Amino acid sequence: MVYSVDEVSERLDIPRPTLYRYLREYSIPHLRRAGKISIPEESFDRIREARELHREGLGTESVRRKLGEEGSDLDVEELAERLDRLAHQLLARLVEG
Repeated sequence: MVYSVDEVSERLDIPRPTLYRYLREYSIPHLRRAGKISIPEESFDRIREARELHREGLGTESVRRKLGEEGSDLDVEELAERLDRLAHQLLARLVEG
């Protein structure tokens, strides 16, 4: 079964611009016909995984690697990126509080 961008956006609760970016940046399978994009149901898991990795604080390159290396452990760059993000969040809280 294939779905429109609007349908996938609603079903997965992902804004349309973000969904378009995921399709493009992570080479998620989709069809483009007559200027309209259709997304097969088989692509939903990959879209969900990209969303979850971003929520964990990973950047685009790390998500790209992680999607390409499904099931692998964190590498040093990913760990450094996450630690850096956590440090910035902690510093922001200290400055505010």
